[in-house]
Amino acid sequence: MSSSAAHEPQSFKTPGPITAQLEVGFGTVLVRAGERAETTVLVQPGNAASDRDVQSAAQTQISLIGGQLIVRGPRGRNPFNKIGAVMVEVELPAGSEVQATTGLGDVHCEGALGDVHLKSALGNVTVERAGTAELRTATGTIRAHHLDGSVEVHGAGRVEIGHVGGDLTVKNVNGETEVGEVLGETKVKSSNGSFAMGTAHAGADVQSALGGIRIARLTRGVFDLRTSTGEIELGIPETTAAWLDVYAKAGLVRSDLPTSDAPSDKPDRAEVHANTSVGNITVTRAA
Repeated sequence: MSSSAAHEPQSFKTPGPITAQLEVGFGTVLVRAGERAETTVLVQPGNAASDRDVQSAAQTQISLIGGQLIVRGPRGRNPFNKIGAVMVEVELPAGSEVQATTGLGDVHCEGALGDVHLKSALGNVTVERAGTAELRTATGTIRAHHLDGSVEVHGAGRVEIGHVGGDLTVKNVNGETEVGEVLGETKVKSSNGSFAMGTAHAGADVQSALGGIRIARLTRGVFDLRTSTGEIELGIPETTAAWLDVYAKAGLVRSDLPTSDAPSDKPDRAEVHANTSVGNITVTRAA
């Protein structure tokens, strides 16, 4: 066990992955994961010339107990008036689990982590690679490059997700959502913003009040795609037999796929329900 107030960098011997709990009221959290046998924590004032920031950095507590790192900064009801800004930098072993929260500021994770729970009330959230992930921000951008497990995203801004190895759930109040590839099921709910996806491997439920829906390649599963205002664009590969139920109330429907009443011997099956009140629906053959 080791514990200390945050003035100088603190280092702990950690030969394997640990669990990190990082809580900052006002400031930025930066986590770097790599092949290392120790964990280092550095807490600095957001502005070295600000007495309030310097005091908040000095009041930030750091401890490591039984493989659990805890970094806890001072908190106030109003971060603008009660507490100063800090910058928390953590270097830890790859595969570590991270739970990071900041009231005002960004959360940024580099390297390969285990499961992560990242939250900013007002700021951006980014993660390079992790297992399962829960990513939240009330206002800001969420970016994730490669996530091996299931992912849950709650945002009000731009969302960019690369690879998801499990299921994906996104609730985006206001902003565009872009996803590369999802191996599991996808569920998206958006009040205002378009949705674009590269490849969906296991079905998708996408609901948008205002915004287009585009899936470049859907391979198998059930797809329920609905928007009040926006275009719907779908790509279906040659290896997928698709059953289409599509309707555009005030728009056109165009499909490049041949129709057939005979049973298909294609290896994959997709059932597609697509509906837009205002906008066109286009179905093409994906490469």
